[in-house]
Amino acid sequence: MTYDQEQKAYRVWSFLSNGATTESSGKWDAKNRTMTSVGRGNGTTTTTTAKFAENGSEEWSIDTKNQNNEEVARISGTNIRRKP
Repeated sequence: MTYDQEQKAYRVWSFLSNGATTESSGKWDAKNRTMTSVGRGNGTTTTTTAKFAENGSEEWSIDTKNQNNEEVARISGTNIRRKP
């Protein structure tokens, strides 16, 4: 992941073991403490959203749609920071 100054966006490239590749572009919304990225590759569009609460928890979702805009996968979860 890197920050692209010209596009004012976070950029990510993924290379999976099955040969699939994706390129994503993300934006940080400081007011809502949310990172949203959209990736395209292999005939799908994947939107990833992560909201970072002030208490240290993170709510996230990954939604993948095919070329017909039909949902083919959706996962979500919550990460909670443990105190050391």
